[in-house]
Amino acid sequence: MAIKSRAYETIEQAYRHSKETVIEWKKQGRLAVGCIGSDVPEEVLIAGGILPVQVFGNPEANSPLAEQYLEKGFDPLTVSQFEQIVNGSYTFLDRLVISNSSDAVIRSYYYLRAIRKMEPHMPVPPLYFFDFLHTPFRMSGMYNRDRLCALIREVEGWSGKEINTQVLQEAVSVCNRTRRLLHELNELRQPTAPKVSGTQMLKLIGASMVMPRELYNDLLAEFLEEARTGSELAGVPVFVTGSPQDHTFLYEVIEACGGLVAGEDHEMGFRHVKDLVDECVDPIDGIVDRYHLRPPVSGQATVSRRVKDLANAVEQSRAQAVVFYVHEKHDAISWDYPSQRKALEAKGISVLMLEDQPYGPVPEETKKKITQFITTIKGGRS
Repeated sequence: MAIKSRAYETIEQAYRHSKETVIEWKKQGRLAVGCIGSDVPEEVLIAGGILPVQVFGNPEANSPLAEQYLEKGFDPLTVSQFEQIVNGSYTFLDRLVISNSSDAVIRSYYYLRAIRKMEPHMPVPPLYFFDFLHTPFRMSGMYNRDRLCALIREVEGWSGKEINTQVLQEAVSVCNRTRRLLHELNELRQPTAPKVSGTQMLKLIGASMVMPRELYNDLLAEFLEEARTGSELAGVPVFVTGSPQDHTFLYEVIEACGGLVAGEDHEMGFRHVKDLVDECVDPIDGIVDRYHLRPPVSGQATVSRRVKDLANAVEQSRAQAVVFYVHEKHDAISWDYPSQRKALEAKGISVLMLEDQPYGPVPEETKKKITQFITTIKGGRS
């Protein structure tokens, strides 16, 4: 059984009740800024005394308003995030920053901007688009540096607080502490002696996206010490890739079926905290490099790059199997799959592709496929 403690329960509570967590912060007269997309630099917001808040979707609710505004080709996570904004679930946000992490996210920004202009009664907060390039060229890095400096000036205007080099360096140190602690916890879910489940890890990472950072770091450090003394968990080590998972339905099913999620590479998982900012250089340069040079998401990379990155991530996690879980209308994720499967199977890694999956709870038929897959790996009867 995965270890639990006072520190873990506090973090899990913040994850399960993320909106209430932010509202408590707001009661202190502080600002909270929502983030959509995987490239919004949290360091800048924290330097401005602002709480960065990841906008989560709601996998257990329909999206009637979003469906009125968006075309049918949007992936369900983006649709649900859009719905949460336009239906007023995030009215407590002072701003909403959207990065160009995918074409769907970019288009959702344009729709929200039009709604603010044409339907000002709708509860869409003031918007800011953070344009960030991922092509591996010096000109892209220079452009990204200009965009980051523009964001810093904007945040200074929101908060009324100067963000100088020292303040930004302090924010970098706080964020890097979060990442280092989560790196240590990630080691505790590796197959050699797993003591933290993938479900727990996903909740812990998710909570970092909504909690005041200093409080979160202290609680996480406390849980880390307790987790080291916990008992080992049993299960086939599985790596999860495909569509982002901002809820734990899939992880819970995999681990209930005899698996143990040892790693993932989607934006809501370990990829969010994998890379640190270099604290030995100017903080602006360090932040730009951290977001610019890290492994790109599927829509921003060549097939060969995605094959290499996934193979490396699976090898580092020591997983025996990979589950590709792809939401309906998220077809671009699966374009790399044939080459990725070939590379993984050449290394003796078992692969399961699950396409056209819903954003919400895992269907019974899919549960059966996962159970059969894990049973086969164990050497049992399929």
